[in-house]
Amino acid sequence: MIWKKYKISDIATVLSGATPATSDFANYDGEIVWITPKDLALNLYSFIFFTLKRTTLAY
Repeated sequence: MIWKKYKISDIATVLSGATPATSDFANYDGEIVWITPKDLALNLYSFIFFTLKRTTLAY
């Protein structure tokens, strides 16, 4: 298998400043990965397999 390199902005929508309210549990534990700077800092490799938070379409 050959892996291709992409900039995150080429394959995903990068947004800033619109964090869903953590007080509303309907916003979290969904199927959409929520990558934060903390996830990037914890990542020792070039791949992200897991994020600390996940959001829902409720937001």
